[in-house]
Amino acid sequence: MFFVNSCRLTKKSGRLLSIIDCVMNKDNMKKVARRTTVQRMVVFEELRKVLNHPTADELYAKVRGRLPGISLSTIYRNLEILCEEGLARKIQFSEGQTRYDATLSIHHHIRCTKCGRVDDIKFEKTAHVMEFVNKKSDYEVLDCKFEFIGICPKCQKNGETNEGKTSLEELPELKPAKAENTGEEASTL
Repeated sequence: MFFVNSCRLTKKSGRLLSIIDCVMNKDNMKKVARRTTVQRMVVFEELRKVLNHPTADELYAKVRGRLPGISLSTIYRNLEILCEEGLARKIQFSEGQTRYDATLSIHHHIRCTKCGRVDDIKFEKTAHVMEFVNKKSDYEVLDCKFEFIGICPKCQKNGETNEGKTSLEELPELKPAKAENTGEEASTL
């Protein structure tokens, strides 16, 4: 897990220091080795400012306000680097649109089916779920992702409804699934 010290863009001996230069691993043992560019710093700063999990296109619009000559491909490239370095996460939703998140703590997301808004949601049982799956499977669970889907408060206020969609009350009762190839019932939460 990485964290960011509060750093500013400064010059030292003719070299730009940045937020990314100040990112250290959890044990404060090593600095990130990749060369920092002004474009990457601005992409990172703009990503950290927003909580709406922007797409690359949305982030491009924000970054262009500060760097008018930046290209969309530079945004994509720098987002990939930030994800590789553990400074951001790429989020793939079932809708197929890739979004980016600079919040690295364990959390999940809730997405509005009407406007596409995405918010963080804390789910305290994540560790319990992972431990349960570890015990009930042959897998070593590394991570889990929950995607909650609904209609955001703004869309609800604007009269958006879930017309034609299945409501929770209409879903059939969940029955224990059969474990694959064993004929035994699979464990359920």
